[in-house]
Formats: sequence, C-alpha cells, structure tokens
Amino acid sequence: MEELSHHHCWKKNEEFFLMEMQYDGKISDMAQKMGAMEALLKSMYMQQNPHLSEEKLCTMIIFQHHAHRHQHMLLLIKRLETKMILKMNKMMIFNMIKMMMIFNMIKMMMIFNMIKMIMIFNMIIFKMMILMNLNTMNMIKTTIDLNIDDYVLFYGVT
Repeated sequence: MEELSHHHCWKKNEEFFLMEMQYDGKISDMAQKMGAMEALLKSMYMQQNPHLSEEKLCTMIIFQHHAHRHQHMLLLIKRLETKMILKMNKMMIFNMIKMMMIFNMIKMMMIFNMIKMIMIFNMIIFKMMILMNLNTMNMIKTTIDLNIDDYVLFYGVT
C-alpha cells in the first residue's frame, strides 16, 4: 500500500514536471531522461529512507537532483512558485520559501559581484584611456613643436 502511495506521489510529481517542460516548449528526450533519472533516484531514496513521508521524499529528491545545477535551480524555483507548493504542509512551504530566498540571495550576490567587477574593470580601462590620451596628446604636441622648430631652423623662415 505504501509502495502504491509513494508511486502515486511520484507519478503526480513526474506528470507535473513533464507538464512544466511542455509549458516551456522544451519537451524532448531531455524531459524523458530526467524523468528516468528521478525515478531511479526515487527508488534509491526509498530504500535508504523508508521512514520518510511521500511529500518529503519527493521534495528531497527534487532538491538533491536539481540544486547543484544552475539551470535546474531556476527551474526548481519556478516549480516551487507554482501549484506544487500547495500540496505541501505549512512547515515545508516555509522551508521551501526560505530555500528560495537563499537561492535568490545567491543569484543576487552573483549578479552584484559581476556588476562590481565590470565597474572596476571599466574604471581601470577609463583611467588607462585618459592616461594614454594625455600621453599621446603630449607626444603629438612635442612632435609638432619639434617639426615647426626643425622647419624654422632648416629653411630659415623669418
């Protein structure tokens, strides 16, 4: 019976995942492969953690399977924001929102660091450009001066 309920929960979850992939217009063998991978993981987790409830098991697998891959992380956040979250109990919703916030913070930090780096880089380039321009300006000026002097000296223009 428990096997059935686990299976039912898993089927629902997989259907949801496939639905979302279709919704994104990305339905392909990728979805099938991921479904198969998740099913494999599910059987492994069931052997390791027979005490876990079905929702916990599903959530755990989703987190374990997707969290370490960036593009899946975004998919995961999107999935958490959709109707699947309504099937969970309040504590799990709270935990998931907390996880989402952490993910978003990490994303924000990454973006912020990138912007900071770009700004620093631009500053350096900008300074270098100013210095280079000043130098070239001086060089051009001196060569022009020299040329005029040479011209005056050489041809004795009065």
